[in-house]
Amino acid sequence: MSYWRSMPVVVKGANNCEQVINNQFLLDKIEHEMKLAPIEIEYQVTTSDFDLPFLKTFFDQHYSKVKYPLQFYDWYFNHNDTILFHFYNSDGIIGYIVARNKKFVINRNPIQAMEISFFCICPRLRHIHLAPYLLNILIKECIERYNISIAFYSIIAPIKSLHYVQKLIYHRPINVKRLLENDFLDTTFDNSIFYSFDVHSDTKVIYLHKKSPQKLFINRLQQKYDKFVKDNFKIYETINLTNLFSSNLFHHFIFYDTLGSVTGFFCICTLDFNGYNQGLLYTYLCETDLNNCIEMISEYASKYKLFDVFSFYKTSKTHLTKTLCGVNSTKYYLFNYSINPIEEWETNIVHL
Repeated sequence: MSYWRSMPVVVKGANNCEQVINNQFLLDKIEHEMKLAPIEIEYQVTTSDFDLPFLKTFFDQHYSKVKYPLQFYDWYFNHNDTILFHFYNSDGIIGYIVARNKKFVINRNPIQAMEISFFCICPRLRHIHLAPYLLNILIKECIERYNISIAFYSIIAPIKSLHYVQKLIYHRPINVKRLLENDFLDTTFDNSIFYSFDVHSDTKVIYLHKKSPQKLFINRLQQKYDKFVKDNFKIYETINLTNLFSSNLFHHFIFYDTLGSVTGFFCICTLDFNGYNQGLLYTYLCETDLNNCIEMISEYASKYKLFDVFSFYKTSKTHLTKTLCGVNSTKYYLFNYSINPIEEWETNIVHL
């Protein structure tokens, strides 16, 4: 039986959202499988003083499509209870995985779970199916350190495991010329519609980057944000907005109505895709016209050359105008927690 089919990833037929098997049973199972595995790899666990330039260089060398800025690593690893796993063989380091202990909410039930990311393995070793062995190491360490075996992760490549949601990514092209030069847009499609921006004059937007609002404003925005995610999503991560504002990684757009009330907040990070820059929506709240917010952000990004395309996963039933649906989709998984499948707009979790 394959690793994925034998492990506790329960989606269909889950009447109750709950942990599938207890941690000690899972730990015993993992340790038994690791003893029988034909693979033997050394690993080192780091929980502080991360070598961020090395992590960025290693990732850039083996995943050439997207380049995360160093500010991203600084923000991502500046989180309590972050575990970095370095894997070695006789040739030296062959990859790393990161797990972060975070708070999530599933159907109004708060849970503590690990977020797994940066599954970075040398290409020459990917064909020998290292993933199950390395994930066993990660889950084992998380149980022993935090007594947590529940884990969120997302993967584009297909695996033999049940996902609880499949999310498509949508794009609002901004710098059409650059996107055409880098084959992001189809030359046979009429891209002229993306040169103009359909915005409403009754909405005001304030842009913040490398600048944080006053504490009282953030506290009020946090309350509004918490209510928004609670009312609109079945599965979400609890996010501290102060941490987002304090990072130089994110671009923030805050929307106001004519009375001066906040009606929207969009937090965006920028990624380098070898020729063009993508603004990827990390989290948001919106109590106004979503399409208008997208257009106003795109217009501002075009005017001040912030990014060439505004991209986001669908987190609303709202029909999106002047956007293109991406080719690839991302599948989201939940390890050792039973869950019913959901629609793509019923979670706002974005694994960067």
